[in-house]
Amino acid sequence: MIQIITLNSSLTLGTLPGKIVEGETLEISATLLINGTPPAGEIVTFEFYYDGAGPIIVKTAGTDVTGTATVSLKVPSDVGTVRVVVRYDGPDYVIGATSETDVTVISYIIYILQLSPYWLPPIGAVIGIVVAYKYGYKRRKLRSLQEKWGKSLIKFQDISNLDYIMILKKDSGMSLYNYSFKAEELDYQLMSGFLTAISAFQKELGIKEKKGAIETGEWEIIYQDFNIFGITREFVQFILILEGAISESLKDKVLRFAMDVERQYNSEFMRFKGNISVFKPIDSIVEQYFDRSMIQPHISIDLSPDQMKKLVDLEKRIYNLAAHITTDQGFFYIGDLVRNALNMLGEEKGHIIDSIYSLKAKGYLTSSRVSVLLD
Repeated sequence: MIQIITLNSSLTLGTLPGKIVEGETLEISATLLINGTPPAGEIVTFEFYYDGAGPIIVKTAGTDVTGTATVSLKVPSDVGTVRVVVRYDGPDYVIGATSETDVTVISYIIYILQLSPYWLPPIGAVIGIVVAYKYGYKRRKLRSLQEKWGKSLIKFQDISNLDYIMILKKDSGMSLYNYSFKAEELDYQLMSGFLTAISAFQKELGIKEKKGAIETGEWEIIYQDFNIFGITREFVQFILILEGAISESLKDKVLRFAMDVERQYNSEFMRFKGNISVFKPIDSIVEQYFDRSMIQPHISIDLSPDQMKKLVDLEKRIYNLAAHITTDQGFFYIGDLVRNALNMLGEEKGHIIDSIYSLKAKGYLTSSRVSVLLD
């Protein structure tokens, strides 16, 4: 029998100040020991959380001959606390280690007040107004932006997870309409037979619909990494097949899509005689509700200096990255652009995706020309 040796590791954060002034650079070091010995060339991950949210920024660094890895962070001006989490994930035979600490961020105004407690009341009043603006209005604005980024992230994850939409005849289970989001065909008749069998099995066992879903006829089947979400209506069933869990916002969108299709095709569903070609125009309704362009190949378009000047900082950096990939490879996928931006730009994923949506809305990242080239 081969004995497997497991090594222990420890990770110690260097001394950090309890408080730091906004805009200053924080130097963070961590020392790694494996079985008491400092290794060189091991990767240590540094995660930074702002006011409990995040990780907002993730950095990595290699250890030197003393086992020490070091990174730096420019402290932002719109947060109150930076949590530093350092992590080592070694190979299978080494037990990983973590260490963390919090650093309080103070403004220059607070810093000066702490050094000089004898300011005159009028000056203190002015400072109070400035502080209220910076730590009241600006923080509320940041929270509002983070909520917006979160919605963009969910929207992108929803469309990335979509695989197929099917519409089945309720009484027979026949497939009337099918749509593939990823250009991969499915045996729709086999799938409709499977779903019909599941439905019959459910009725046989007397399984009722989920509480609260009676009005919409919602049901859900989860198998490994796949999720089948259905809405049963008067004459048909609307089926969504996706990877991973379905969000509440996507459920709502599928319901609105189903009701819209019903308004336009309910008479065809009721009097169906076997001609499924009449349902082909439903493609346009699918594309109205589900932005399939986000999973298609994209390119960047050339921008004038004036157009570049109007972009905010993160939009400029993402555009430059997209332009570089377009020049190098001819086109790119949004998912790949997001992964590259996460690795290179050190920004929150939701912020990156929200900026990509903004660039697409401006027409600076487009999928229309690429579709023509690939066809």
